[in-house]
Amino acid sequence: MKKILLALSLAVLPSQTFSAESPQPKQSQIPQETQKPQEQERGPVRVDLPMICGSSSEIVEALKNVGQTVAFMGNTTSQNGDEVFSIVSINPLTNSWTISLFNESQDMGCLVTHGTDYKAGNIQPSI
Repeated sequence: MKKILLALSLAVLPSQTFSAESPQPKQSQIPQETQKPQEQERGPVRVDLPMICGSSSEIVEALKNVGQTVAFMGNTTSQNGDEVFSIVSINPLTNSWTISLFNESQDMGCLVTHGTDYKAGNIQPSI
């Protein structure tokens, strides 16, 4: 049952879109005391995503169920020293993509975000 829920969740969760810019109200809608001559820059912020986590095998199975294969993978070390793999998987037939994380020492995988209509670029290494 868990595998079915993971596969369904992957298929129906909306993809997340984040933008540093939000629609700005017209100047006449902003009270005079809150108007600023220049917008202040803001730095990076932490965003909580609705991640789906399970055992590594459950997450791999969910990705297989929607026909996705690994496009590329990278590894890093978590804050507690565990090796963590980040994976981007795609399905070129449906144009869907998923970003997932795996921590093998804890046998845990998480679907971080996903979407459709990916654009593959021609990435050239810079020397």
